[in-house]
Amino acid sequence: MGRHLWFDELFTYYIAGEPGVARLMDAIIRVDMNPPLSYFVVRWIQDLFGRSEIVTRLPFAVGFWAGSLGVFFSLRRRIGACWSAAAILLFWSSPYIRNASQARPYGLLLAFFALTLISFDHAGRVGRTRRSVFGIAAGNVGMMLSHVFAPLSILPFCVAEATRCIVRRRVDWPVWAALLLPVTISLAYLPAIRMYQHNYYPPAYQASGFSLLVFILRLVVFEMHRPLAIGSVLALVALPFSAKRAVGIRTGCPGLVWAAAFMAVPGILMMLLMRTGGAFGDRYCLTTALCFYVLVVAIMARVAGFRRSSALAAALTFAFFALRQPYLADDAPPDAAELSMAGQQLPLVAASGLTFMEMDRYNELQLQSRLYYLTDRNAAIRYAHATIFENMPLVKQVFPIHSNVSPYSTFVASHRHFWVITRPAYLEDWLVRKLRDDGARLSLAASALGPTKDFLFYEVQWDGEQVR
Repeated sequence: MGRHLWFDELFTYYIAGEPGVARLMDAIIRVDMNPPLSYFVVRWIQDLFGRSEIVTRLPFAVGFWAGSLGVFFSLRRRIGACWSAAAILLFWSSPYIRNASQARPYGLLLAFFALTLISFDHAGRVGRTRRSVFGIAAGNVGMMLSHVFAPLSILPFCVAEATRCIVRRRVDWPVWAALLLPVTISLAYLPAIRMYQHNYYPPAYQASGFSLLVFILRLVVFEMHRPLAIGSVLALVALPFSAKRAVGIRTGCPGLVWAAAFMAVPGILMMLLMRTGGAFGDRYCLTTALCFYVLVVAIMARVAGFRRSSALAAALTFAFFALRQPYLADDAPPDAAELSMAGQQLPLVAASGLTFMEMDRYNELQLQSRLYYLTDRNAAIRYAHATIFENMPLVKQVFPIHSNVSPYSTFVASHRHFWVITRPAYLEDWLVRKLRDDGARLSLAASALGPTKDFLFYEVQWDGEQVR
């Protein structure tokens, strides 16, 4: 079966497995905000090869590698094959490589982005063909059908085309049509976006100036300082080992403007999300991260005079760090053996919706029958300022979840002795704090083994007090 699917991937797995297209589309509208393309692709692959973890992730892995290859070919004519390889390997040595092994739409987004990039490059040349305009349109449609934030990956191409029009003093209407018409697909997302604006997210997850700073530091410092520093030093050390080799094509003004626009995308996204209190994730700026690493390597190449020896030194360094990336290292749900400590008869409550869904998927029916997730919107807002799991009753209606979802008040009124699995100070969890304030006695009983997200088991009892 392969590595377990985590919470977000389970949405892909379950939605793709819905019987019939109408049910699939209904599930997307009701419980997820992503466009439908990734679910239909997974559904098609599962029909061919079966419903397993590996098969579910396969389209996104292929898309990620194809997108990386497309960017390599687009970049090769500007800085040469060796430096282009170094740029892609630097991207692969970043944490963004983990999107290659997850059943979420970022791999497809990258593939269609590469198609737009290659086609846009060809559309700017003398004697371009209709295929380049069609490629721009197809790439943009693919991005729009893959992720709700795709317009931000299209925006830099529009800025670059506007610059190109100014330089050439003429408007290329077919290119503008290929760029802008696909963006109208976003109008279909507006109802889902309005629905998700009612969610609350912990302040630490919300978009802000600080989260923008953290995003920038992650690109350069937190996880990338070693490959960047070592690769740069070795590239300089390798300078004397090959003659200078000129590269023919300069970037030009539209290319520089395109890169600058991509660097502005995270700030634009932050401002949009700050208006609604939305959460920001680094993965939303996947294409910006790729552009940034390409720019870093392009600067290295220019400083090194495009020498192949320096390119090889940098590429080998980045390849080493890429191979050390934990592609598949995600938290796993506690297995049945670990959960045997929680008693065979007492209910087991998962404090986190993440753990609840993963335990439901990967544990036996005997455990599922006594596994619960509790909902209380007011408590979730009060203690965690997070309501993203309060739609779990709807999720249970849509997905084949065998475990139980219950309102907090209903559950504690009829269960005065149960177990809770949680982790310390997890921002989205409110249950343990609510239980303590309501007068329950919590006794830490044990810790689970292995790479689990939640690993603390509490035994919860009341001594007859009235639960508020």
